[in-house]
Amino acid sequence: IFMNPNMLAEYYAKNEKPLKFTEKKIHQFDTGINKIVIQKREDEQNRAIYFPVFLHMTEQKKVYPLLFEAESSGTKALFNNLEFYYVALQTGGVLILDEFDINLHPDILPHLLDLFIKAENNPKHAQIIFTTHNNEVMDILGRYRTYLFEKEKGESFCYRLDEPKSSNLRNDRPVSVPYKKHLIGGFPKIGSEEE
Repeated sequence: IFMNPNMLAEYYAKNEKPLKFTEKKIHQFDTGINKIVIQKREDEQNRAIYFPVFLHMTEQKKVYPLLFEAESSGTKALFNNLEFYYVALQTGGVLILDEFDINLHPDILPHLLDLFIKAENNPKHAQIIFTTHNNEVMDILGRYRTYLFEKEKGESFCYRLDEPKSSNLRNDRPVSVPYKKHLIGGFPKIGSEEE
């Protein structure tokens, strides 16, 4: 992941299509941002420093530019990660993200997953593999695309939700309900006697 927004801004300055993709998605999720402009300045050693400027437009058609540092953590996360979504979708690759939902509103997550789930968004059959602590995502993915991780006595293992023989899981019901009731595993054992 690009930890430095200036490095990513330089990439976007030289690659218009990923920038347009990112700009379109950020506008979809934050309708106040109408455009992302990549600007450049020089540092003391005359090296180019690129940086993004997010243009917000009011109802009165006034434009207010904000720097990356002034944006919400959700917008920052999208700016930092959407380029990886773009590359995976363009190449048919595999995108692997740890806790892909950090700093994002839960309503955005289904739209990000639809980039991979809906055939019209993903003609090259790219895949996304991610971890999350958001249990509603299980309802979007269902039993056949959801893995739970368990840890017992220092050992970790995982299983897909269609593997356990359980009457608690049915195709016509949300997965999150039995999960929240601790009926299918995957819950941390907080304060358990296994210490």
